[in-house]
Amino acid sequence: MLLREKLGDRARLVSVDAAGHGGNACAWNTTTSYLVDGKTPKHDVACRAS
Repeated sequence: MLLREKLGDRARLVSVDAAGHGGNACAWNTTTSYLVDGKTPKHDVACRAS
């Protein structure tokens, strides 16, 4: 929560309903979109387990 306070509306949480750090298409696509195109989701993203 401290980062959300510091970053304000620029902060987004991408969570995955699964254990570990494995590949999840929803999370990978969201992250890739940010890193490649600079696009952030309008809201936090909750990805289902794949």
